[in-house]
Amino acid sequence: MVGNGGGGDGPGGTTLFVGELHWWTTDDDLEAELSKYGQVKEVRFFDEKASGKSKGYCQVDFYDPGAAASCKEGMNGHLFNGRPCVVAFASPHTVRRMGEAQVKNQQSMAQQNSGVQKGGRGGGAAGGPGG
Repeated sequence: MVGNGGGGDGPGGTTLFVGELHWWTTDDDLEAELSKYGQVKEVRFFDEKASGKSKGYCQVDFYDPGAAASCKEGMNGHLFNGRPCVVAFASPHTVRRMGEAQVKNQQSMAQQNSGVQKGGRGGGAAGGPGG
C-alpha cells in the first residue's frame, strides 16, 4: 500500500471514514459508539446539498492513532442501528470511492422504491402483493 502523505492515511493515521450509516444517524449516536475506542476529536457527516439530509457516511478524527486503529478493527462490519457499517482509514481516494459506492446504493434503493427495478433485494415496497 502506498501512502500519499494524507493525515489519515493507513495505520498510524487518526482519520477514519465510516459508511453505510442510516441517513438519520446523529453525531451524538455515532460519537457515543466510537468513543468506546478512544477520545473522538470530530465527526463530520457528508450531506446532500439539495435536501441537507445525510448521505450516510462521515469522516471521524481521533486524537490517538491507536484509538483509530482499534475503532477500524472493532467497528468495520459491526451492526450499528441495524446495519453493518464500513470503516476504513481515510484518504482522498477512500473517501471518494466509498462515497461513490454509497451514492450507487442510494440510487439502487430509490429505483426499488419507485418500482422501476423488479425483484429488488430489500423488498418492502408499498403496493406489493399480500398484506
